[in-house]
Amino acid sequence: MASIFRPSWRGPDGKVQTGEVWHGRIYHAGRKRTKSLETTRAAVARQRLEEWVDELKANGWRSSVKHPFADASRRFQDEHFPRLRAASSDRYATSLLALTRHFGGMAVEDIGRSDLAAFEAARRKGGSANATIRRDLQCLSALLRCAGEWEWLRSNVAAEFLQSANRRGLSEPPPRTRYLGHEEESAILHRILARMETRRYGSYHFHRDFMLWAAIILAIDTGLRREELLGLEWRDVDLEANQITVRAERAKSGLHRAVPLLERTRKILVNNLPRRTRFVLHDSDGERYADLAPWLKATAAEVGITDLRWHDLRRTCGCRLLQDRGLPMEKVSLWLGHSSISITERAYAFLDVRHLHAAIAAQRQPALPAA
Repeated sequence: MASIFRPSWRGPDGKVQTGEVWHGRIYHAGRKRTKSLETTRAAVARQRLEEWVDELKANGWRSSVKHPFADASRRFQDEHFPRLRAASSDRYATSLLALTRHFGGMAVEDIGRSDLAAFEAARRKGGSANATIRRDLQCLSALLRCAGEWEWLRSNVAAEFLQSANRRGLSEPPPRTRYLGHEEESAILHRILARMETRRYGSYHFHRDFMLWAAIILAIDTGLRREELLGLEWRDVDLEANQITVRAERAKSGLHRAVPLLERTRKILVNNLPRRTRFVLHDSDGERYADLAPWLKATAAEVGITDLRWHDLRRTCGCRLLQDRGLPMEKVSLWLGHSSISITERAYAFLDVRHLHAAIAAQRQPALPAA
C-alpha cells in the first residue's frame, strides 16, 4: 500500500499547519516507510512514489539509498523549524551551520560516535565553549530523532553520545541562583535616577535611563522573560483586570498566560510610561529595544554589584513571590509561565537551603555571659 501526503504539525500558536512538499508513504510487511518526494506537484509526487516502490521491489524491499546530511538538514528545517519559537529556530540554524561544515559530506546513516568525538574536538580547537558544543550536539540529536521518524535511522547516536556528557565535561552547568536583594535593587535604581538628574530632559540618554529604570522594575515585579518584556505591547496591558497578558506566540512555553500587576508596576504603567508607540518599552525613535542587559550590567558595576544578568531579575521575582509574599510553588509556576511545576521546584530549590539556615539561626540561644 502506497500513498502521498503532505506533513502537518501544530505550530507555537496551537494551529495546525500543513507543508507544501509532498511525501511518500509505503506499508509493506508491517513496516512503514516515508520520505520526501521533493516536489509540490501532486502528479510528480505520484510518479516518484511509483519509482520508489519499483526500486524497493527490485532490492527485495531493502532500501539501498543513503541520505546525505544536507538533505536531512533541509528537511529538518522545513518540517521541524515551524514548530519552534523564533529564538529556538535561530539557535538551531546557528548550530546547523557548524554541523554542516563537519558532516556535510556524510550520510546520516554513517555518522558514528567517533565522528561525534571528532566534531567535539574540532569545536574545542576552534575555541567553542562547552555550552556551545552541547547545544550543537542537542541540535544534531533533534535532527537524528526526526530522521528516525522518517525511518532513515534505527537509533540516535547523538542522544547516546550526550548521555555520556559528564565524562567529557559537556554536562549541563549547575543551575544559576543569583538574584537581587532589596538593597541591591534600591542601589541600582537610585543610581539610574541620579544619572537622569544630570541628563537633559528628553535627550537620548535621559530616555534610555528612564526606560532602563522602568524595565528593571517591570522585570522584577512581573517575572516576564526578556523577550516577553521587550516585546510587550500596550494592547497586552489590561488595567481594568489589573493584569498583563503574555500571548502564546511570544511565550517560551507557547501557552497564553495572564500576570497580575503589583501596585508599583501599575503606577508606572499609569503615570510614567508614555503611550506614544505600541510598545510599552521603546527607544527614542519609538522602536522596541533589542536588549537592555549591557546597560543593566554597566549600571550594576557602577554601584559595586557584579555577576548580574538580565534573567536574574526574573529569578528575583520568583524568589520574592516565594519568600516575601509566601505564594505556594504551584502559583509561582503559573505566574512565571513554567511548563511544569517541577521546573519551578528545580529552579528555586536553593531557597530551601537558605530558609533552613535562617530557621536554625532563629532558634539559636544567646551565648552565656562570660564568668
